[in-house]
Amino acid sequence: MAFLGIDAGASATKWVLLDGNRTIATGRTLPMDGHIYKDTSLARIREVLTEIAEKTDKVKGIYAGITGLSLAENDYAITKTLFGEYFPSAEFTGVSDMELAYRAHLEPGEGILIYAGTGSIAVHITKENSIKRMGGWGYLLGDEGAGYWIGREAIRSCLHALEMGQTLSGFHATILEEVGAKDWVGIRNFVYSEHRSAIASLSRLVSDAATTGDHNAQLILEMAAGELNILKGRMQHLLGSYSHTVVLAGGVLTQGSYAAAALIKLIGTKAIVGEADIAKKAAELASEA
Repeated sequence: MAFLGIDAGASATKWVLLDGNRTIATGRTLPMDGHIYKDTSLARIREVLTEIAEKTDKVKGIYAGITGLSLAENDYAITKTLFGEYFPSAEFTGVSDMELAYRAHLEPGEGILIYAGTGSIAVHITKENSIKRMGGWGYLLGDEGAGYWIGREAIRSCLHALEMGQTLSGFHATILEEVGAKDWVGIRNFVYSEHRSAIASLSRLVSDAATTGDHNAQLILEMAAGELNILKGRMQHLLGSYSHTVVLAGGVLTQGSYAAAALIKLIGTKAIVGEADIAKKAAELASEA
């Protein structure tokens, strides 16, 4: 019998099927969330589960980390039933994607996870398995230092240069080309018509430009690192301890990225970049449940 691990976030859904220590299959597909009362989200859940079910067999257990998953008793029961339609023989365990990310990198009580993908959050799980969260408010209220915030700051940098009549740098030209704009009108049309993921995707261009030495891009990522360091400090204050290991994870804080290096410089030797296979860890947790 096999065990299925699912890591479902805002950018993609990754899954791993294990039989003992042997990886049988892996996959990456469309993102999904746990908003079961939203028609578009429910349709996406069914689409993703259909695809995974077609590529797996004899699943005994599932451990899924899902962004936006509600753990309220009635909501969780609906989600569990939904998974049961596609995997009728599997025991289902669902947690938030950030709880799964923490457990993939740290043991309870061991440290703090700073996650910066499209959004940003700090997570700590106590030795008693109580989950502490800091941030994660969404792009309208927070998520400082994460992908959307970085993309927005890149656009703002372009706007400042245009308003001041400055000669556009190569970085500015790249951002404007990506959004299909030459002026404020074009930028406005992009920002207020596209999904927030389109703005968050600009963070990749910022990272590339910073790595090649562009000052504007580096300044944005150094500000992002500063915001994430503040988030870390708030969590440390909540815990009353500054001794925890700090693990950096998410698309913004990958190994070798300018943002990760800038944040490690601020935090010091207690910070490391996490490189765990989160979906595989989920499959391992499914086998232990």
